[in-house]
Amino acid sequence: MTCWSRSRKLSSPSPPAGCSKHKLIFSTMICLGILLKKGELDVNHVTFLLRGPKKQSERAAERPDTVQEWLPEASWVAVQALAEVQGTTPAFDTLPADVCDGKRWKDWCESEKPEEEKMP
Repeated sequence: MTCWSRSRKLSSPSPPAGCSKHKLIFSTMICLGILLKKGELDVNHVTFLLRGPKKQSERAAERPDTVQEWLPEASWVAVQALAEVQGTTPAFDTLPADVCDGKRWKDWCESEKPEEEKMP
């Protein structure tokens, strides 16, 4: 029996004691579920967040020379897939061109702690 199935039998919204290492995941899933039910999140956005791009699209452009040395193929596919997700705020439709054109994204991606840096 998994942590998730055990926790569904509980009346408490917290995961069972044996699943303490998954508290953050459990809490995130509960929060996302509530926000989806309330209509405050788009299911397509949540699906992309949790699963990422399904696979390389046939429409996906080849990785340009300007990003080949620093951006892995899988990341380029994710950038292009994110650009196709509709209804995002801000819109990411120009993200592939932004990543290719400037040094800002390369510097941000290669920084020691990009999560602490301002995004380009």
